[in-house]
Formats: sequence, structure tokens, C-alpha cells
Amino acid sequence: MMVTKLGEESKMKNAITILIWAVLALSVPAGCTKEEAKKPSDKISVQLKWLHQAQFAGFYAADQKGFYTEENIEVTLRPGGVDIDEIEMVNSGRNDFGIVSAPLIIAKRAEGVAIKAIAVILRRDPTVYFTLKGSGIRRPTDFVGRKVIVFPNDFALPAMLSKRDLRMDQLVAVPPSFEMEPFFTGDVDVWTGYLTNQVLTARQKGHKLNLIFPDDYGIHTYSDVIITSDRMIKENPDQVERFLRATLQGWKWAIENPKEAGVLALKYDPKKDAKRQIAEMEASVPLIHTGEDNIGWMKKEIWQGMHDLLLNQDIIVKSVDMGNVYTMEFLKKIYRSEK
Repeated sequence: MMVTKLGEESKMKNAITILIWAVLALSVPAGCTKEEAKKPSDKISVQLKWLHQAQFAGFYAADQKGFYTEENIEVTLRPGGVDIDEIEMVNSGRNDFGIVSAPLIIAKRAEGVAIKAIAVILRRDPTVYFTLKGSGIRRPTDFVGRKVIVFPNDFALPAMLSKRDLRMDQLVAVPPSFEMEPFFTGDVDVWTGYLTNQVLTARQKGHKLNLIFPDDYGIHTYSDVIITSDRMIKENPDQVERFLRATLQGWKWAIENPKEAGVLALKYDPKKDAKRQIAEMEASVPLIHTGEDNIGWMKKEIWQGMHDLLLNQDIIVKSVDMGNVYTMEFLKKIYRSEK
């Protein structure tokens, strides 16, 4: 009897041991060791185009809603500023990703800087030329002889004027300023600004405006483009794909929840006005989600059009291989996997 009892106890212990090992095996993903399952998060840094504000709501959403965490990455979002060269920060390796305007990417690539666009957030440029409603200035032909705010690297304005056989020397160029009072008083006739910023400011002060969009004159540009270095793409393509997938998910959430997304910026800068941030986010939605393609998508003809304008205006002195300027590799992988 004693032998039988001991034998039964031994069998029971063996069965319990087997069960424990089975549970442990199921707790680790197939093909992974326990060490691999505990792999630490990849640390990634992003150089923003400007100071913290709703302009970057999709990145904030990806961070605060856990989309980066789901991709096992820890992201640091670094604010930009007037003295920060976003492209150099990425090219030098001090930041892994950056947010810049598309024409600047082409110009820097023409200089041999090894950076590349992987997605575009603002598929329609928010830059707009606007006038007071009662000014009678409603189209580029009305700019002749008028005082117009002109930014040094604005290639859209001369291109838009040339569409109507006009030249830059036919208007009075005024240096850009953060102070809009000269516009409100009529001392400056045409202001150059963002639909998501200066236009909101003017309207909040009670002014009715005429808006002149370069898009309406065949000048199509991308803004707020996500870039990384050729080195990052070559050495860490998996990180690039995971970062971009989480970021696009963040922008999708932001577009679906613009009011909630707008106030996310306050975590990074509590001094921001919540109502203004919501207004900026709402104004940016149609520029991001155009209804044409997936969020972040890029078109060859838009890139080529920007390139040709830069070349025609001698901003770049020779043609650039557009295959070195942007890549659709990661966008295609991400959206293919969602189908």
C-alpha cells in the first residue's frame, strides 16, 4: 500500500511540474526567450518644427494615448525655435526624427544633406495671403503696388504672381513680423501667415478677411513633413516603421477627436490657452485629412512640382534625384498591414 501511495504522489508531482512549465511557456510569445520578451523600450527623440502647440497634436496623442508604448518605444518630443535647425539636428544624429517643410528638404538634399521624408502631416500647406475684407484686395493681381509681408524663403508668392504674369518688384515687400497691428490699421495691405495661426488671430480680433491660397493658383506644397536620416533608415528600419505607425495612429485619433487633441498641448506648455489650441487643431484637420488618401501619404507629382518651382527660381541650382528626397517604403508597409 505504501509503495502505491508514494507512486501516486510522484505522478501527481510530475503532473504539477509539467503544468507549471506549460503555463510559463504560454506566457512568453512564440519564438521569444524570456529575455527577449523583457526587451527595454527603444528611446527615440523628435525635433519639432516650432514650440509646443496643437500643431503637433498627433505626436502628443501617440505619446499620451499609449500608441508609442504599444510599439515598445519611448519618445522625447523636443520643441523647436528660431535658433534651432531642425534638419541639422537630425542629420547630426542628435535627434532621430524631425518636422520640417517640404521645400527645405529638397533644398538641403540638393546640398548633399542625407535626410529623407517618410510621411507628410500637413498635406495642404497652411500658408495663406490675406487682406482685410474692405480692402478690395482679393487676388494676386491686386497685390501690385501694395505693401505685402514677404518671407525670405517664400517661393510660393513669386510662383503665384508669375501665374498672372506679375513680378515681385511690382509689389512693396515688407519684412515679416510677429506684431500684426500694422495690418489691422491698414499700414500693411497683405499679410502672409498660417491659416492655423495668424488668420485665427485676426478673426478673434473681429476682422473679416479675404484669403488668397497658393493652391488655387496651382502652387501645391507640403508642410510639416516627418524626416529622418539615411543612416537611421539603413540601420534601424524597424524603429522607423514602429515610430511612424504609432505617430499616424496618433494623428488619426487627433482628427477624430479635435477638441480633446487640441488641449493635449497643455501638458507640454501649461501656459497655452485651451480654446486657442482647440481652434488651431480644428483649423488643421482639413489640411491633414484631405479625403484623397491615407493620412501621411505623399504624391510624386506634388514633390516634383515643388522641385521644379525651386529649380525655376534658382533656389536650387541643379536637379535633385527625388528618390533621395522622400520614400514611400514605410507608409506602404504600414497601410498594407492594416488591410
